[in-house]
Amino acid sequence: MSAAACRSDPAFLFELRIPGQRKGEAPIVIRAFELPYEPATGRTPMTLSVSQGDNVIFRRGGALWGSVNAFTSIDGKEAKEHALFMVSLKPGDTDAEAFAGYTEAQKEWCSDNGDYLSMIREERYGDS
Repeated sequence: MSAAACRSDPAFLFELRIPGQRKGEAPIVIRAFELPYEPATGRTPMTLSVSQGDNVIFRRGGALWGSVNAFTSIDGKEAKEHALFMVSLKPGDTDAEAFAGYTEAQKEWCSDNGDYLSMIREERYGDS
């Protein structure tokens, strides 16, 4: 989905653009989309899409999603920090079940980019 199409989608929340970690590498683009509010949990879920150049790592509505407290801004600092946190997780950071829906290519991409994205998250959002 193009950037213009994303921005015209009513569920579109925000886009994060991270420079590629190696010289000449395409930027990593994270787009967040709102999902229906879940009153039982008090949280607003969001789904993420992640791409790098022409390579789509995670499709919207796929294995990568998270949620933020319903009392915070769905497109604010906490939501952006959480999206970057979700993308920075790599195998070994948490239980293997968290990666059960990932393809081998997605796991490899996460292993290769996780530490870099975690450092970017810390740099941008600190200890929020």
